[in-house]
Amino acid sequence: MTMMDFNADQFKREFEQVTHELAPSSANNEAVSVAELLTASLESIDIMKRVDADMSAGNSDINAEDITQIGDYMLSLLMNLGDLAAQQSQSQNMLYLHRLSLPVAMWVSQYQGEIKQLEIIVNAIATLANEIKEPRKLAEFAELIEKIVTHVNADIRRDLEAANQMRPWLILNMNWGIVATRSHDVAMMKRVFDAMINNIPVEAKQFFAEGMQQMEVVNYPPHVREVMQQYHQTLGGGMHLS
Repeated sequence: MTMMDFNADQFKREFEQVTHELAPSSANNEAVSVAELLTASLESIDIMKRVDADMSAGNSDINAEDITQIGDYMLSLLMNLGDLAAQQSQSQNMLYLHRLSLPVAMWVSQYQGEIKQLEIIVNAIATLANEIKEPRKLAEFAELIEKIVTHVNADIRRDLEAANQMRPWLILNMNWGIVATRSHDVAMMKRVFDAMINNIPVEAKQFFAEGMQQMEVVNYPPHVREVMQQYHQTLGGGMHLS
């Protein structure tokens, strides 16, 4: 799935292609579960399409809470189908199902809803971040992540499980910082780094310290190294670039 806004028809085509091998072949319990998940997913896609049409026509009375519920349900369905794909050793299909969460997240953010299902989105971002190499595309990816971060559910943003180093909110912000750094875009880096200090203040300090080490290992250009050093020193670091 490429990085793009939600398009219901394209989304449905890709969804059906990815889930084709999960189609039930017998009447056992697993087959019934797959059938139910597929039916519910297709119905949800149709609902999202109708919302798009109504919003475009200006005759929708749907609110942000409704958008949140629709998006949350679709993300849950994708997560469950991804788990089934993994159980059936369809790792590539699981990966694609996870990536389908990104246009859903864009749909939720477009209509000012809240994103409550972060794990599947974080998984998709992590795998894509490892594949994208071109700085310009990384900057575009960082902008996509920014929309997700901005619309994460308020309870998640409070970060009350700060002791959990595997919490999706932390991983989302860390990956956002990595993508912004690799974009070599100074304005993007500063915007993301400022947000990270607010979102994960304790771990942000560690991020900048480790970032300074990576500046030497990866041989980042001077303007990128300068920004990383600035934030590292702002949070109490003492390392200087030679």
